Amino acid sequence: MNLLKSILIFSCLIGSLNLHAQNPDSLLTIYNNTSNHDTVRLKALHDAAWLLVYIDAKQAKKYALIEAGFAKKINNKIMEGRAYNTLGACNHMLGNYKKAIQFHEKSLAIRTAQNDQKGMAASISNLGAAYEGLGNFPEALEFYFRGLHIEEKIKNIEGIAQSYNDIGMIYDNMATVSDNQADFKRTISYYEKAIEFANRAKNKTVAAAAMGNLANVYDALGNYHESLKWHTRCLEIRKNSNDKHGTAISYGNIGNLVLDIDEAGLKKMGIKPGERLKVVYDYYNKCLALMQEVGDQQGIALSLQNMADVKYKEKKYTEAEKLLKEAINAFREIGDMDNEKNGHEALWRLYKTLNDPAKALYEYESYVFLQDSMYKMEIQNEIVRKDMAFEYNKKVAADSSKAAAERVKSTEKIKRQRITTWFLIGGLSLVFVFAVFMFNRFRVTQKQKQVIEEQNKKVIHQKEQLTEKNKEITDSINYAKHLQDAILPSEETWHKHLPDSFIYYRPKDIIAGDFYWMETILNSESQIPNSESRTANSEIQNSQLILFAAADCTGHGVPGAMVSIVCSNALNGAVREFGLTDPAQILSKTRELVVDTFSKASDAEYTVRDGMDIALCVYNTVTQKLSYAGANNPLWVYQKATGSILEIAANNQSVGDDNIADAFKTHTVQLSKGDVIYVFSDGYADQFGGEKGKKFKYSNLKLLLEQASQKPCQEIVSTLENTFNAWKGELEQLDDVCVVGVRV
Repeated sequence: MNLLKSILIFSCLIGSLNLHAQNPDSLLTIYNNTSNHDTVRLKALHDAAWLLVYIDAKQAKKYALIEAGFAKKINNKIMEGRAYNTLGACNHMLGNYKKAIQFHEKSLAIRTAQNDQKGMAASISNLGAAYEGLGNFPEALEFYFRGLHIEEKIKNIEGIAQSYNDIGMIYDNMATVSDNQADFKRTISYYEKAIEFANRAKNKTVAAAAMGNLANVYDALGNYHESLKWHTRCLEIRKNSNDKHGTAISYGNIGNLVLDIDEAGLKKMGIKPGERLKVVYDYYNKCLALMQEVGDQQGIALSLQNMADVKYKEKKYTEAEKLLKEAINAFREIGDMDNEKNGHEALWRLYKTLNDPAKALYEYESYVFLQDSMYKMEIQNEIVRKDMAFEYNKKVAADSSKAAAERVKSTEKIKRQRITTWFLIGGLSLVFVFAVFMFNRFRVTQKQKQVIEEQNKKVIHQKEQLTEKNKEITDSINYAKHLQDAILPSEETWHKHLPDSFIYYRPKDIIAGDFYWMETILNSESQIPNSESRTANSEIQNSQLILFAAADCTGHGVPGAMVSIVCSNALNGAVREFGLTDPAQILSKTRELVVDTFSKASDAEYTVRDGMDIALCVYNTVTQKLSYAGANNPLWVYQKATGSILEIAANNQSVGDDNIADAFKTHTVQLSKGDVIYVFSDGYADQFGGEKGKKFKYSNLKLLLEQASQKPCQEIVSTLENTFNAWKGELEQLDDVCVVGVRV
């Protein structure tokens, strides 16, 4: 049974007020006091209605209707526009999106007449939200971009942030439906822009909302590390701001993440696999408690439904049934037919599991009934009415007398004669009109032909220019590839120092953000184990340290390649100029050099936060000891003695300006002959493919390498290549791929 997993994401309808310090009762007291000025009373009523939009939309709707009538009576156009905006928001929350559109259009008309640019942007964006609710994503996207244009025109930073968040949610929904990677990338880009502008505006509410949405995208993509990072930041902001409603949403989303996350992610969170469901339930329970505290009825119902999902997975069916019934009643109370339908579907599946056909049938019938829209029901009623009218007319006709039938026959004959005459006149008229139309079309066609010929000439010229430009760009990128190749160690140098090794390197584009790196150092402090070793190899008077790494820089293509050059030079500087050999110290110094390079950006308002994830190894050729430090990328060591892979986790930070500057940690492993060292970027594991278009995942990569590690290195490369191509199929390669293997 797969119960609905309701993700608690709420996009604020623009136009809300900061009313945390007030409550509806105190505001209504101000409104009911007729000694107050009309404007003061009207504003208090408006604020009370808006406070209730998200927690009791039906009551908010009643107050907003009174507000609209009051504002119209005293001819206060600004407040009338706000009242219609509130009514649109109420209908949106109740799922009546067509009504929401009508009210937001009224609000927009008033605000346009008043030339209220900020209000116009809010109404336009709210129209986008309503069309999004109807599933009309193209129309919603058009309204959101119109709203963004106005916000940029009036330089409203908060509005720009909210618009980017709204646009991100459209691409989020489109990506969920289409599973299109381009939509996922656009989604992430717009959420990141929303966070950037919200931080500039110091609007923690919008920043936290965008962070939570971004975290959910990474959860859907299976990138649990990034999802947890953003959920953690979002929760921290909401807690510090005493945003109980937002905190509840974060608890619900983190519960969803724990439900999805793989075992490696659980381990990072300090959760034992057997405790997964208990932790998830605790998060949902925290969410429920806060939703009850703030009075969000929909949030309460969604939390109950999520908790029922956990109880079902624990096979505690009685508790699951009780929670689902509570959720369904709550959804029915607030008029949320869509989620009520989902609740009946969940109960149907529950009763199927319990082998209770009578109850299962009832829940299925309830589910099907709610699935039909009000529009379909109206059509069915209309059909019934017409069918009844038809039957009645037949009965009347059957009971009529012969004389009445003759009169009807005579009347019909006269009608036919009149119709024939009118058809003749109409036919001649149509012939004349058609002749005039054809003559005009001939003249228009001649003019269009001339225009098309001119346009064809322009198109051919533009195509030739475009072809030339494309050739110039491609030539430049190919030349850039030669420059990037220069920073990579040559195959001859690599195999001279690591003869039994391989590099599987597959850039997404001509040039890449991934790169592999090597440096060698004579370690004068290390001692040769015995005199026989010293005399056996006269070339080695001191042990040699071989430093090698696989790195993944921000982006791919041209931007990724530029970042890779900066990061590679920083690695070289840390080793050659500063003489460092400890992996953790090398990464720390590299971070300093990278941040220093990017801090020289000429745009004072833009901070470059690019950098790299890396697995860096230092291998002592005599002692066979391996030192490792990593930034997000782990180290895998295939141990020949056990036939399994040992995984050493990396520091949870990148080499760059990512607001985390903890000290890196060096790990040491004693290797044995036949062991294989693996370092890699995330491109292989993150590739989408297979029958269901899912990620390959690290668990499958680990299993693949465990099975192939006994083979020669060239065969391991072939296995990686063949498996990657078979998995990817016809799908686009998602990212650069780099896998490095070294056998001891």
